[in-house]
Amino acid sequence: MPFVARTRDAIRDSILANWASYYARTGRIIQTAENSHAWNLASALSIEQEALEAQALDLINEILPDKATLPFLLRHGAVQGVQQEQAVAAVQAIAITGTALATVTFGSAAFQAPNGGYTYQPTTPSVTLDGGGNGTVNATAQTAGAAGNLPSGTILTWTSQPVGANPTGTVTGSPVTTGVDIETPESYASRIIERMQSRPGSGNREDWAEWCAAVDGVEDVFVFPCTYQPSTGSPPVPSGAPSLAAPGCVVVCPMGPPQGSALANTRLLTAAKCQQIQDYIEGLRDRHGNLIPNGKQLRPATMLAGNYLIMAPPVDDLTNLEVAIVTAVGYQPTFATNYQVNSSSVAGGKRTVTLSSAPTDVHDGALVLVYTTLGVRGNFELMTVDASGVSGFTVRFTGNTIGTPVNSSFGSFRPGSPNCPQIIAAIYAYLDTLGPGDAYTTSFASPPVFWPQSARYPAPAIRAVPTLYINSVVAALIMQFDQFGTMTAGVRGVLDATTVTPAVDTTPPVTQLVTIDNIYLTLS
Repeated sequence: MPFVARTRDAIRDSILANWASYYARTGRIIQTAENSHAWNLASALSIEQEALEAQALDLINEILPDKATLPFLLRHGAVQGVQQEQAVAAVQAIAITGTALATVTFGSAAFQAPNGGYTYQPTTPSVTLDGGGNGTVNATAQTAGAAGNLPSGTILTWTSQPVGANPTGTVTGSPVTTGVDIETPESYASRIIERMQSRPGSGNREDWAEWCAAVDGVEDVFVFPCTYQPSTGSPPVPSGAPSLAAPGCVVVCPMGPPQGSALANTRLLTAAKCQQIQDYIEGLRDRHGNLIPNGKQLRPATMLAGNYLIMAPPVDDLTNLEVAIVTAVGYQPTFATNYQVNSSSVAGGKRTVTLSSAPTDVHDGALVLVYTTLGVRGNFELMTVDASGVSGFTVRFTGNTIGTPVNSSFGSFRPGSPNCPQIIAAIYAYLDTLGPGDAYTTSFASPPVFWPQSARYPAPAIRAVPTLYINSVVAALIMQFDQFGTMTAGVRGVLDATTVTPAVDTTPPVTQLVTIDNIYLTLS
């Protein structure tokens, strides 16, 4: 029977009941009414006993990783050889302008993100601008975490303007280094439990995961035992659907770092990288990719080389993710109308778009979501309207978009909001948690059938749920607070959100990964 700590009232009542029973057996009576001597004595004793039982319960919980507090959880991890994943500071590429050919020395100057965001310290002491007065600086967020990832087009301001540089800089492209939050205690505990329950050995699924994870550039690994995947070419790539419940076969899907705002999906390793991992397992290369003589073959001797495949998960592309967002006062869009971009041009390092109608509600400094092709992930970029940038049907931005604005009737020029960088980062972070589909097969005649022999390792219940849940997208955005009024989740300023597209949850086929081409935000 599990131990349950009692309240002081329960302890007092138990003491009085025991005393009354003892006195009754000796033919005596004890007064146990409230405020009697016995009642007061039992109350005093119960206070000390309550503390002892609470401490005993705490110590019992510390034995279990899923109930342990962080200091004890770290000790569990040290014993099991599982380290907590630490936060990573984002490094952004920032375009600056200034005096042509000037060498700009930064000193203690740093970039400040809008709305009281993070500061970013340049990674080099100076930069020399080109003949057009342009240069690029890499700068590191001074606070580690995912909130340091800024979308392309974000305008940063110097904390103290260096000589030869203009007062602002513009984030270009995806982060050079993607910022990552420190691993949550819940996630850390689940990995410790996973390690305790499933230890590597004899070429089991844990072995395959460890072998692949040892290779440089691999961030996560998913193993499908008893699964055969036909392939073609060299390096081999998947061809056709996998066969489940296939004894002696295995499919392994190693994955790279989070994609963040990068246009290319960094989580999907190239066929050449997968071949490098396979060469490591065959003993032909070390974990850094160097060819080695007389290496150790990790593949079990009883398995044929053609019975396993290292591959990136095939994509189950949803094309569009559309979210309608209601913002709080102070975070509301800077204008209200969606416009269609008919054409665009670049001059002096700034992008000008021509709209289908005159933008009557767009003003200088307004934040705009511009939908582009081959720009950043989701094909939209946050831009700021330049001073005196609105003229007739045209709008000029303070910088240039990475991609080319698209001409689309859905509204490729949409209102932005001050918390757009955080909204975008939250959507990216949620999408980067998705994992490959589990071992289900479907047909038109029957519901999905689960094949336990080929069940994905680690299971979705542990991490990397494969299904894109529309409510999970919403939960990543809406502000949530604890009983003390401290915000615990969501994006500050987001009151409500609705996933418009897709309209239902989406579960990918076995080994496949849900991906998104376009992210549409409708802000109000």
